Amino acid sequence: MEKLGEKKEVKTPSVKELNEMLNQAESRIKELLIDRQKLISELQKLQVQDFYIRLDWLWKIITVDTPFITDDFRQKKAEEFMMFMTPVEEEPKEEKDA
Repeated sequence: MEKLGEKKEVKTPSVKELNEMLNQAESRIKELLIDRQKLISELQKLQVQDFYIRLDWLWKIITVDTPFITDDFRQKKAEEFMMFMTPVEEEPKEEKDA
């Protein structure tokens, strides 16, 4: 049992042990980076899929003839549809004075 005031001996890892820990950490980092890239790729696919599903629903709302959809609601959805279908205009880059 450890008494008050006694110092516990701390084992200092050897160079070989430190190199092994470093290699393990590097391997884990590489695995995590690969997993991250896969998740980013999957997220981008889902975002594109979501975009097209949203467009499809907006088109159905705009084109369906039913008394349950008000003209005001239909107009808002048509504006949203047009916003998605309008290409984004890039602002011209200003030349910096040299």
